[in-house]
Amino acid sequence: MAAYGLYTHIASNKFRSMLLLGGLFLLVYVMVFAGALLAEVALNSNRPFDDYLTLAAHDLVKAFPFATIGAAAWIVITYFFHQNIIDAVTGGHDVTRQEQPRLYNLLENLCISRGIPMPKLKIVDSPA
Repeated sequence: MAAYGLYTHIASNKFRSMLLLGGLFLLVYVMVFAGALLAEVALNSNRPFDDYLTLAAHDLVKAFPFATIGAAAWIVITYFFHQNIIDAVTGGHDVTRQEQPRLYNLLENLCISRGIPMPKLKIVDSPA
């Protein structure tokens, strides 16, 4: 999906985000199947490979609701706490107009000129 302006970039980002969320569910299902396959091989040795695949697929069907609930719970947690998680990992903190007036005014003027709302301004201390 080609993006030409700000709003098409936003739409493109939303579309790609939905694809990533769907990919998360698929990844969880593949991991559950792989784990079930390894468990079946470890528990039931000396069987043909087709039997392992059949047993692992049966295990995946039984674990499917739990895997779906787990992936959905992770999405809900990250939706509500994504900024807290990012701040904890990067050490970012909010910036006020009193702390960095020049930086704050620069962002504010940019947002006014483009007609977009003012985002939260955060700084990550880094030796870079």
